Amino acid sequence: MDANQYYQSLLQQGHSPENAAHFTSQYYPDFNSAIQSAGMIAPPPDIGLGGLGASSMVAPSGSLAAGGVAAGAATTGAAAAGGTSIATIAVVSVLVLGGAGTAGYFIYDYLTEPDFYGVIYWDESGFGYQFSEDDLTMVIPAENNQDCEEITDMFDADYEYEDGLCYIKNLYSSYEVEDKGDYYKICASIGGESDCFKIYVGEKGLVLVTYLIVNCNPMVSDIEPPVLDEYGYATSSWMNKFNNLAEEVEDYGPSSCKSNSEYQGDFDYFSFSDRDAEGPMSNESGEKLVHIEMTQGDDLSWAVVKIQIVVDGGKSMTCQESGYEDSTSDCIYTTDGDSYWSTSEEITISEGATDLCDGSYYGCEVDVTIIKIGIGNEDDKIVGSVNAYADAYY
Repeated sequence: MDANQYYQSLLQQGHSPENAAHFTSQYYPDFNSAIQSAGMIAPPPDIGLGGLGASSMVAPSGSLAAGGVAAGAATTGAAAAGGTSIATIAVVSVLVLGGAGTAGYFIYDYLTEPDFYGVIYWDESGFGYQFSEDDLTMVIPAENNQDCEEITDMFDADYEYEDGLCYIKNLYSSYEVEDKGDYYKICASIGGESDCFKIYVGEKGLVLVTYLIVNCNPMVSDIEPPVLDEYGYATSSWMNKFNNLAEEVEDYGPSSCKSNSEYQGDFDYFSFSDRDAEGPMSNESGEKLVHIEMTQGDDLSWAVVKIQIVVDGGKSMTCQESGYEDSTSDCIYTTDGDSYWSTSEEITISEGATDLCDGSYYGCEVDVTIIKIGIGNEDDKIVGSVNAYADAYY
């Protein structure tokens, strides 16, 4: 196992990027956390494709999965940015009106484009992401143009350096934004991989919800770009401000969505995957939607399992276990018949008495939340969340 493999294994075990980098450097002194960090991410944490979060949507080297974008806002060769934070950013070719460029805001035609276009959203590792109609730009603090060039050498992408920030552009071979009403669905392709994620936008930031390896990540816009310490990480003072704002931003997400920090242990310990349930969809009820498999975690007694789903952004529904449903059940889940949900076992979620997905739009998004029911004085806990898709034709 080399240094990068060891680092990735720590991330998969649930360690934060910062701790994973620290432990790896103890066993592999030549391990370069700065390069690893920049290579891991490329659009929002937990986005997927390599950098945006727990999915696989962003960076060219895999997925940001389960924990956010990479270990700290490190940049190759970049020294600490000193003790002075950057209050105003100007982007080349974008006209910024007096005073309007602070806190990462840029001037666009707000009559025709969503408000979040042109805004830099910062994640907990000190990386920024800027959305537009046709691209998602990764923003990394950098000391000079050379640092920016060294970072982009790892990506097949363009860059611009401006006021202490490196804007990495054109990472994706395809990129689409779709307004879904309460949220925006964004799909992109990079390095032959495609993925989608959702963003819920508010006044001070957004919550990014990934699909494949589900995660809910607050990203803050109402903050200055991070100042880096001598190791290339965001300073503690910046992190404190970020965390305070992130608590507010988390409220922008869907009610079923909680950030990793709220479920330290349970949420990170369990993991689940999904696949489409075979068979076409029609306007009849009772049809199978998706399969959900437990891929990591201790056995869960079915007596403490609650399954909730949201279909195409609609209302939240609690599914009844097969055999206990009635004529009013919205949805049903079927188990393998034993007493526990164990790894490698899956449930099948189906429509109940209501037609939830008629296949008229090729299929339906099925957001599944797995809840462990509290016993005694324990509160209920979300142990997993999966953004699945029920294909109407297969």
